[in-house]
Amino acid sequence: RKPATEAPAPESPPPSSAAPVDVGVFLPLKGHAQSSGDAVLNGLVMAAEESNAAGGVLGRPIRLVVRDTRSEPDRAQKAVRDLVAQDKVVALIGGLSAGSAEAAAVADELGMPLLALGSTMPGIPSREPWIFRLCYADAFSGRVMAKFAESLNAMRALILYDSSSDYAKTLALAFGRQFKNRKGAGVALETYTPDLAGLGAKLAEAKRKSPDIVY
Repeated sequence: RKPATEAPAPESPPPSSAAPVDVGVFLPLKGHAQSSGDAVLNGLVMAAEESNAAGGVLGRPIRLVVRDTRSEPDRAQKAVRDLVAQDKVVALIGGLSAGSAEAAAVADELGMPLLALGSTMPGIPSREPWIFRLCYADAFSGRVMAKFAESLNAMRALILYDSSSDYAKTLALAFGRQFKNRKGAGVALETYTPDLAGLGAKLAEAKRKSPDIVY
């Protein structure tokens, strides 16, 4: 009897000779949001590799052109302009940290499609065909948490937020407005600084006020 033979392994598709589709990526690969930027870039690289192994887009391989925003607002805007003017990309992916709203405005101005990944802040242009926000906005998140607090029968809420963060302020205001919609519900606001100075005292004061929930 002839020995059993294994099925031949599928051959990898031959490298494409077609011109690549250049997609611009602007992410914080340094600075305070580096860990988020690194994670997103890893995912994008894996997605591009999978797409290219399956034949790419219309027979053309995807090539990622990456620029680092360093978590700085001005660099996010510049990255978008450079990717379009210098790198000649056909689309953009980005928006995770400071400058996302400004970067989206530039993409909209230039008529360049942008997948806004983590742009939760208000002010992101959301009109097609250029800007596609792939996440919820900050105000929505605040309202949802207020409704969750309501499901716990909370009537007194203490909102403790970083006074230097627009992100935190937006969440705090959205939560407060939604929470106070109910008759008899009350909200107190307290702030702290990014260096956490005095946060222990703030928490102790919060405990003395005996709120039903701290947001």
